[in-house]
Amino acid sequence: MPPAPNGQHTVTLGGQSVALTLPASPSMRLDIFFAAATNLDRAAVAALGACWGDRETRPRVSYARAKHDALAYGGAVLDALLGRGLGYRDVMRAAGEAFVAIEGSVRPLLADLADPDEVAAVEDFTVAPAGAGSV
Repeated sequence: MPPAPNGQHTVTLGGQSVALTLPASPSMRLDIFFAAATNLDRAAVAALGACWGDRETRPRVSYARAKHDALAYGGAVLDALLGRGLGYRDVMRAAGEAFVAIEGSVRPLLADLADPDEVAAVEDFTVAPAGAGSV
C-alpha cells in the first residue's frame, strides 16, 4: 500500500482501520529491521506495534519495557493482539505492511554501508591460482 501524502499507511485489522506512522527513532527502526534476520514474524509484529498511530487502540506494550529488544517487543505485541481475539493471519498481514514501511525508511540510513567501489571489487574477486607446494 503506498503511503498517504502525510507519510501514513492505513491497514485493516480485525475489521478496523489502523493508521500506521513511522516511529521517529531511527535506532528503533533499525533494531526492528535487523531483528528480521532472526525472526521475521516477530520483527514484523514489532513494526506493527511501533507504527501503530492511535494511542487509544495501540496494544499496551512498551518497547522500553521490552528492554529495547525488537523480538521481545514483537512477541509482546503479538500476544496482546491475539489476546484481543484477532487472528494470526490477519495480524501478520497488517504486520507485513508495517514492516515494509520500516524497511523502506531504513534504506537511506543503510545506503552508505555499501560503497559502490567495494561492491565492484567483491564482485570481480577471483581466487588466485595455487602456487607450487600449495594444497
